[in-house]
Amino acid sequence: MGEEHSQPLEAGTPPLVERIRGVLVEPGATFGRHDPAWGWVGPWLVVALAGVLYGLVVLARIDVVAVQQAEAERAMEQLDPATRRRIESDPKAQEVLATTQRFMAFFGKVGLIAGPPVTGLGGLLLGGMLCFAASTVAARRTPGAPRPDLTRCLSLAAHVSLVELVGLGALTVGVLSGNHAPSTSAVNLVDAVTQPVAAAALSRVDPVKALYWVVLAAGLHGSLGLPRRWAVGLAAGGYAVVSLGVVGLAGLGALASKLGGA
Repeated sequence: MGEEHSQPLEAGTPPLVERIRGVLVEPGATFGRHDPAWGWVGPWLVVALAGVLYGLVVLARIDVVAVQQAEAERAMEQLDPATRRRIESDPKAQEVLATTQRFMAFFGKVGLIAGPPVTGLGGLLLGGMLCFAASTVAARRTPGAPRPDLTRCLSLAAHVSLVELVGLGALTVGVLSGNHAPSTSAVNLVDAVTQPVAAAALSRVDPVKALYWVVLAAGLHGSLGLPRRWAVGLAAGGYAVVSLGVVGLAGLGALASKLGGA
């Protein structure tokens, strides 16, 4: 492993288009030549712009306010009759609900445009720090492993995030075809309002999310020099931990809703 990463890298930084193609089609070979000089700004900017474009398409094709109002009405229908009648007969409660819906609609619209750059940057920093931690452990336990390099880790995380382009492309096509709630996962097989835990679990059955973790494993091995079994194990473990967290939070939310309704 040490000899593999001691070989000189190809001179120059490949064009961004070539790196995008490499990450999506040949991640193993691409990350085998990965260099910190590739940076993180280019990949982050491309994914952010794709996310903003998707948000603009949603705003142009979908009545976000109407969709959120319909979801709120369906959520109200799930309350027990006594609680629902009490809320519907209380002017102050109705005012609070209306104000909440207006805020949700506003922030929903803002989030579609401002969200991709901000969340992309936050995810990049988090991913880079986690990769750095994995690289630090590998350097201590694996002879010949490259020294931890935060710049390399941030660049790696940014290039792995290019996988999101696949999902954003699919979602954009879905919205343009008239689907107001497109998803690359199996979440639409159930009603998220009546079956929130099942919906959370099915949201993790997603080929785009699976591809992300596969590409991450290729990056951990090819760029950071982690042994292949470590890279695969960390990627699989990360996917499992995130999935359990998503389902667990959905379960807590469902429990809180039942207790609140009671």
